Amino acid sequence: MREFWRELYRRNPPLVALGWLLIAAFFFALIASFFDSRTVTGVNTWIKPMKFCLSVTAYLWTLAWFLHDVRDSRRSVNLISYSVTVLMFIEMVCLYSQAGRGVQSHFNVSTSYDAAMFSMMGMMIYLNLLFDVWAFGLFLVKKPAIPNS
Repeated sequence: MREFWRELYRRNPPLVALGWLLIAAFFFALIASFFDSRTVTGVNTWIKPMKFCLSVTAYLWTLAWFLHDVRDSRRSVNLISYSVTVLMFIEMVCLYSQAGRGVQSHFNVSTSYDAAMFSMMGMMIYLNLLFDVWAFGLFLVKKPAIPNS
């Protein structure tokens, strides 16, 4: 198992490092949920960040694993990797900001700050989608060296 984690990190350090940071953030939110009884739409304010930490980590590590196989486009892979890392970091900072305030993170435009956070998260996800489309295009065009076994 240790070899798997080494290999994953070797394939794409920035995406994997952010994944580990989000695992730590998950435990922060888990602990916070025991001490903070505030709710948002009837659910503890820290549940949403916990779910996002796990799902974004799964996404980052999957992307890290497969981008490695696009070998003849290292510059594109690096740009995609670092860009997605920054975009997802900003996304999670916005989400944690709203959870820390005890307010809804999505579709919340009740104050100018809430609207700015919601707009920022939307922009980060849209830009992330563009990088995902670029990565998908690399897989179609570059015919990555994915092993058969």
